[in-house]
Amino acid sequence: MAFTGCEETGSQGAANLLDTHLPEWGPIVYINLDQMGIGELYIRLSEGMLRRYHVRPQMLDLARG
Repeated sequence: MAFTGCEETGSQGAANLLDTHLPEWGPIVYINLDQMGIGELYIRLSEGMLRRYHVRPQMLDLARG
């Protein structure tokens, strides 16, 4: 488990973690906990500031339980 921070500046913490360790870890699943405490649970279907990255269908199945 890692809490990377830096989400508002383009998720640089997560990007650095993946750049550093992904080759040794191989395929992984990561979960972004965003806007905690707003009172409503939802699953975001895409993410990104300039380029949109869409959630893979397999990950949606996992999230939906």
